[in-house]
Amino acid sequence: MNSTNQILARAAKAVQDSSRLSGRRTAALGVGLAAVHVFVCWSAMQGRLSLSLAFYLNTLIAYLIFTPLHDATHGAVAGPRAEWRWLQGLTGYLGGLVLWAPFSAFKPLHLRHHSETNQPHTDPDFWMHGHNPVVLVMRAFLIIPVYYVHFFKHSQTRSGRTLLPLIRDEILVGCLFAAWGLYSGWIYPVALWLLPAVFALALLALLFDWLPHHPHHTTQRLYNTSVYAHPLLSVLLLNQNYHLVHHLFPRVPFFAYGRAYVRIRGLLQTAGSPVYDLAKDRASADG
Repeated sequence: MNSTNQILARAAKAVQDSSRLSGRRTAALGVGLAAVHVFVCWSAMQGRLSLSLAFYLNTLIAYLIFTPLHDATHGAVAGPRAEWRWLQGLTGYLGGLVLWAPFSAFKPLHLRHHSETNQPHTDPDFWMHGHNPVVLVMRAFLIIPVYYVHFFKHSQTRSGRTLLPLIRDEILVGCLFAAWGLYSGWIYPVALWLLPAVFALALLALLFDWLPHHPHHTTQRLYNTSVYAHPLLSVLLLNQNYHLVHHLFPRVPFFAYGRAYVRIRGLLQTAGSPVYDLAKDRASADG
């Protein structure tokens, strides 16, 4: 335990400047993606984009906007700057709206995932454990209902402080969906908002809940998730391939994960953490 604490203390010192960064560029990404989502919907309704192309574009947007939502959840958008907290809230609410995952519910659930990582009964993301690919895909498409079960199962998320904002946000989403459907026909909100969110959330569950935590066998902080370091993965996953870095230091913005990893890689390797430098391993194999 002392050795673990020493490693964590040294790692925290190495990344302390990254933890103080402001994530205004993250907010710009989140707000920009939300605006593009609206533009794609409008273009499809005007006949300027085919419905199928608009569906694929909005699925991609929903996938990408998770990262700004995620950073907002951890306070990594405002950082230490109190004057930017309104922008942090806006980023979280817009991301949650696009993903049908209200910020008021996602935030306490995701923070519980961090405090209860890989605990079978209390970690909401433990639902995505296992080895069977067919079962995992089925579970991925059920991630939102499972999240709601977890939300109402635990007293800390049933309190009025968290329940009333959720009810407010659910009413807002329902009213927007109904108004859009009644105005333009139900095919548009279903194909351009609901289904893209469902498919994006399923993909996110596989890539961010299952992959970095597999095989979900330990709760220890240095070992309960992993790093798959590779430039291509960093682009495709928006740096979420440095998942262990994020779990250790959740206030570090996503764009600084790679920098933080480089600084603590030696410490993680010494500790025996699940760190896989795929680019280096490939180069060694080729050599």
